[in-house]
Amino acid sequence: MSSLSQGIHNAVCIGIIFTGKHQSFNRPLPKVTILWEITENEKIKTFSRDYTYSYYEKAELRLHLESWRGRPFTATELSKFKLRNILGVPCKLEIAKNNKNYKQVENVYRFPAKEQAPKRKSELIYFDISDKTTYSEIPNIPYYIVEKIKNSPEYKQSSLKL
Repeated sequence: MSSLSQGIHNAVCIGIIFTGKHQSFNRPLPKVTILWEITENEKIKTFSRDYTYSYYEKAELRLHLESWRGRPFTATELSKFKLRNILGVPCKLEIAKNNKNYKQVENVYRFPAKEQAPKRKSELIYFDISDKTTYSEIPNIPYYIVEKIKNSPEYKQSSLKL
């Protein structure tokens, strides 16, 4: 468990990882893991959150992205939006304990323009199981996320060997 306190922290998005389809609500749904870096007292902490890859109006991913942007998407913006574009973008992360007493990302907020944005220390990671050109990122992906990738039907059908 992280020694980082609960509450709001400055963060930078350092990873977008499409892990394939996983069982959710009794059916396979596409999942994406977003990674953030928080630097506090010269120590780097990494937090992640798994989302169903959906921009449906009430989908958690969309709600967090809109909170991060500070406004809702218009239909046109949403149709052109690329999740990859949030890599390297600062935000405020709300960290809270879940029902198992582990700290997790509860919400994502817009980073105030008046504040100095945090500088990331980690390399950016973009991986999509359906895009072979991103397979070179595998060594940079945390082990627990690689395990999720291995459990996807896309992995089992791919040429990727982990």
